[in-house]
Amino acid sequence: MVDYFQEAATGKIDLEDDDPFTVAKMIDFLYRTRYNDDRGVGEEGIMIDQSSLIAAESLKVETPLRNTSVATSLPLDTTRGPLITNTKVYILGDKYDIPSLKEVATRKYKEAVKDRWDNDTFAESAAIVYKNIISDEDGLKDVIVEAARSNICQLLNRGEFVRVLRNNGDMAFDVLRASVIGIGSK
Repeated sequence: MVDYFQEAATGKIDLEDDDPFTVAKMIDFLYRTRYNDDRGVGEEGIMIDQSSLIAAESLKVETPLRNTSVATSLPLDTTRGPLITNTKVYILGDKYDIPSLKEVATRKYKEAVKDRWDNDTFAESAAIVYKNIISDEDGLKDVIVEAARSNICQLLNRGEFVRVLRNNGDMAFDVLRASVIGIGSK
């Protein structure tokens, strides 16, 4: 017989399908209702905020309610920046049905995109969202579409953004609709 409740038997939760760096941020949020969104990481990959560096071989979080842990090998990741970080945290919030995490990730993304919309990480984060979030009614998609609409003339001269639009018809349609008739016209 297969043990479907391995976590209960071993006291460990294995989230091998999820990015360890992002899982650490989700756990941080669950315990402290906040997380570091890597605003100290420049798009060139320079880490300023040392609290986000997890250089140890593993992260082990003991929960106060049970003797369980989340053990994950964490590679040093200094290439993210806040747009990618908040996007991935948002997707975990969606996957594990944590609305408050999605709200915080959306708010942080909205703050960060104000001065990062002209970077390739904006296009990359948009592609990640449109690949992973199915719902048409989505707060993070709305933020991405509004940032694209507000800066569409400049973004259409950016190769990476144009590639994302060409490869994602839903996003292209949302940006076109917002540009023509406004963001709130779904």
